[in-house]
Formats: sequence, C-alpha cells, structure tokens
Amino acid sequence: MPARPADDPIRVGSWNLRWFPDGSPGRTSTRVQPTNVEWLACTIAAMRLDVLAVQEVLQNESGRRGLARLIEQLDRHTGGQWQQALDGCAGDGFLHVGLLWNRRRVEASQLAVIGVINPRGSIGPDGVDRPAAGPSGGACVGGLRPAMRAYFRRTGGGADFAMLAVHLDSGTEQRDYDNRRRSVAAIARLFGEVDPGREDDDVIVAGDFNTMGCADCSPRVSAEEEVALLERELGSPRRPFRRARASGCTQRSSRGPARLDHVFATSWMRELLDSPAPRVDGYCALGEAPGTCGPRSPARAETELSDHCPVVVAVRPTDDDETPLPESASRTDIAEVLTRAGDSVRACAPGRQGIVTAQIEFVSSGAVNDVMIRGPWAGTPEGACMERALRRARLPPFRRPTLRVSFPFRLDEPRP
Repeated sequence: MPARPADDPIRVGSWNLRWFPDGSPGRTSTRVQPTNVEWLACTIAAMRLDVLAVQEVLQNESGRRGLARLIEQLDRHTGGQWQQALDGCAGDGFLHVGLLWNRRRVEASQLAVIGVINPRGSIGPDGVDRPAAGPSGGACVGGLRPAMRAYFRRTGGGADFAMLAVHLDSGTEQRDYDNRRRSVAAIARLFGEVDPGREDDDVIVAGDFNTMGCADCSPRVSAEEEVALLERELGSPRRPFRRARASGCTQRSSRGPARLDHVFATSWMRELLDSPAPRVDGYCALGEAPGTCGPRSPARAETELSDHCPVVVAVRPTDDDETPLPESASRTDIAEVLTRAGDSVRACAPGRQGIVTAQIEFVSSGAVNDVMIRGPWAGTPEGACMERALRRARLPPFRRPTLRVSFPFRLDEPRP
C-alpha cells in the first residue's frame, strides 16, 4: 500500500469478524469457510485503518495462530507495527472482544477490561442490577462479554481519545433485549461524568450493539426502534454521545440485511470529521469486495471474511482540545442553530400564524437539557411537538455549566 501523508486522518473502525479464524463454531457450517486471513489483512490495509475494534475473535489454538498471522500480514501490507489486546476471558469457544492498532500511527495506553458491560456479571443473586466489584469483576460469566478500553494518542503528538470496544448480547427474545439495555446503561454509567473541558474526555464507543429489536416483547420492538432507543440512551445531556450516522446495513444473513454495528462519540469531540463522512465499508456499502485486494464477489466476501462489514470514521490528526473551549456559545451560533430548527417548529403547526417563544436550556456539551414553550401554545399538542423538535438542537460545546436562551419563532416564516 502507498505511504500515507503525515496529516492523513486517523481512521477508526469496528468489525465483527465472525468466529475468527474458524468462520463458524466447530467449523460445522457448509455455507462459510475459515477466515481468509490474507484477504482480511489486505482489506483492513486498503481501508487505511489505524484502530479497529474487533468482535468474535477465538483464542483456541487456531485463533492464536490466526491472530498472529493477521498481525504479520498487516505489518507487511501497511509497513506498520500492529498490536492487539483482547479481553483475556478463558475458554477455547469464547468469542473475544478487543482492539487492533498500528503503533506507527497511534500509541495505546491504559488498556483495561471493563467487566461491568457484561450484564450477567452485574446482576446480584437477588436479581438487582448493580456494577460488579471492580472494573473487571464478572467480566466473563454467562457466555457474555466485557468491553475492552484503551486510550489512544497520535504517534508524535496530536489527536487523543479513549475508546471502548463492545459486543452486546445477540437475539430477539426479551432476555436478550433486556441484557442489551443493561449493557448500554453500564456504558452510560461508565462515562456519566465526562467533561468537555478535559482533554482526555473525548470518547469513542464502537462495536456490535446487536440492535435487532425484540420479537417477543410486548409491545414488539423493531430493529429501527432499538437503534433510536440506543441513541436516546447514550445521547442524553448527561451522557452526550452521538452516533456516527453511517448509511446502509452492517450485516447480511439469511434473515436479510441489518444495522447492528455502530460508532458513538462524545458530542464535543471536534476532531471527529464529518468529511469524509462515517461509512459502512466493504461489500455491504460497495456492492462488491474492495478491488485493491483482487476481484472478489460479495458472496465470496461473506463466505471468507464475515457476514458483518466494518463501520469506519475519520479523526482529524491535530488535537483540537489544545484550543480552549469558549466560556459560552456565541450569539451567531445560537441564532444559526435555532434558525435551522425553525422549520421543525413550524411543521408542528402547519398553516398557523404568529410568534412562538421558546425558553431553552443548553448544557456544556451543547445538548438541550430543557425546553419550555411560552404563550398560547403552552400545554397544547402543537406546543409539545415544538418542544420535542427543539430538543434535537445542538450548539458547539462551551465551558459554563448551562446556558439559557429565549428565542422567538415565526410560524408563518416565508420560505424561499
């Protein structure tokens, strides 16, 4: 692969490697084959990844050999120096979660197994949900997984962030869905005190969240509804994560396409780039296997690599945290953000005229903490709709704890 320029963005991804390297439990499936390690390494290199959260990595004898072979091939393809860290849970059949990274591009520190993400490890004998003792307590019980955490900094200085690699419970039964909710709540607790004013509080959470819905819940929860719920659970003002909205499915199977894999980042992480946009890479997005690694069909990629595709985001190589946050949002930012929200407010009362005044409280992440509609629309269904619309507004982050503004919206605003 050609050498990358020094100012090339840091590329961060997540990829479920499906029973790497055996391809299936006990190699009993006739539909899939063992992972084509050389092709996998070439694909990772072709995507110019620097950090990769991985799921479903075996550490039996073939798993250890396969991972060593993958690292060797990544070094050859990239001219880099790749390293790996897995959760360390015992058992030949255990599907591990972990991180791969290229030391020539990023340096890793503070590696830790986070056991509280395992929902069965955090439930006491009385059934009460509580954190397990210590950060890695209960990490490997019940056949479910902990998370892997590390702190990354660009080699030579620049962008830095903490990263959590996760793999939540799979399935559409009530138990599976409840396990995922407990794991997400543990992620929220783990980062419940992040502070946009501290340089080490840029956080990326990436992995297979298995957002497949709940078929036997009452009422039934669709996959799309679970994705929306996940965004709300991790996107509240106190835990202000935003999902990198990569379009397309991330997994293909006999059940059809699904969006199971996601990347979240703290909303104030200014180094996270919108261009190039977050994307699902590989055959899921392209309709074909990456051409730089030879002509391969999507069907062959699903057979020899994984039924999942990686989700990839780009991080600006410079550290924007070195530029201090402003004390408060500027009037220009407030006007631009709320003017953009005006169409959503007007959509709540189509054809109506007059002025609606909203009182809005923002927190330091830029997220909305509270909205109140004043005047004749207060307490009406239209007013409630306007409040919901304004809760989606977001300012650039600032230092002061809260910011309250009063803003008027014209319902009969002429449109171009």
